[in-house]
Amino acid sequence: MTKSMPRCVLVTGAGGFIGRHIVEYLRRASPETQVVALDRTGRENRAADYCVSCELTQENQSQITESILRHDVGGLVHCAGSTNLDQESLVRDNLLATTMLIERISRTKPRLPFCHVGSSAEYKALDKPQKTSEDTPEEPVSEYGRVKLQTTQVVLKAASNGEVCGYVLRLFNPIGTGMPETNLVGCVCKFLRDDQEACLRVGSLNSYRDYVDVRDVARAVVVSLQQAERIIGQVVNIGSGVAQSTRNLVNGLLGFCPRPVSVEETNPGSLRSEVVYWQEADISRAQQLLGWQPKIMFEQTIEHIALNCPKGRQ
Repeated sequence: MTKSMPRCVLVTGAGGFIGRHIVEYLRRASPETQVVALDRTGRENRAADYCVSCELTQENQSQITESILRHDVGGLVHCAGSTNLDQESLVRDNLLATTMLIERISRTKPRLPFCHVGSSAEYKALDKPQKTSEDTPEEPVSEYGRVKLQTTQVVLKAASNGEVCGYVLRLFNPIGTGMPETNLVGCVCKFLRDDQEACLRVGSLNSYRDYVDVRDVARAVVVSLQQAERIIGQVVNIGSGVAQSTRNLVNGLLGFCPRPVSVEETNPGSLRSEVVYWQEADISRAQQLLGWQPKIMFEQTIEHIALNCPKGRQ
């Protein structure tokens, strides 16, 4: 790793799907970097050097400040947040938590490199075959997307005010091992693990999404920390650059199932993105500013997920 890599990185939401992979990649790619995992109680990350269990709330401000100072944190990756569709939870766990965190950092360690994990749900839905670039209008179609956009705006404003060296990596559809069962891939993995089920019931599989391997996402985060000065105050898309059929994703995973199965598209779709039929990322800014591009092919990701589902293949 280059000399610009912080000696200590704090990862919020380190017990979640994306956070766990970021911590694990940091430990492998930069063993000299200490990693502090901050997450709510009960979701500690064993790959980290230190774990801090607390919610990002006003009540825990002193504990968060103490952690930043005690470990001499030199960079922060902010993965914490909620995908819950409850308005109160969305605002509390995303917008208010991020606002509080930036306030603490600006008083404790101003201009700390601050990588915020955003979402492609912040963009306007485009028609096939258009690519979504960072210049695409920000017109979210879901409440989740609207709150995530408000959170992004808080980070960018703090960056312009010199409070943090903040920037936003706007992720498209990260997939990989360990996804929650509330997600489509997590649901399919649960099905693969259950020897009793013969029919997988999901929502419509007609959509096209930019699915990116979460291991490539983790690598993008680490690269961005090394080059934070180049992207302060900017949004950078992180995706595969190629839209894939959701039906092909599910069928690819089911191809590793040792028993005959059927699929019924009778369940409600995701309220966060069901109305978006097509999304494909323009990742040219990530290539130009970070020298990053995805390395893991879609088919390799599918195989890796399926083979890491217990009982997914005998």
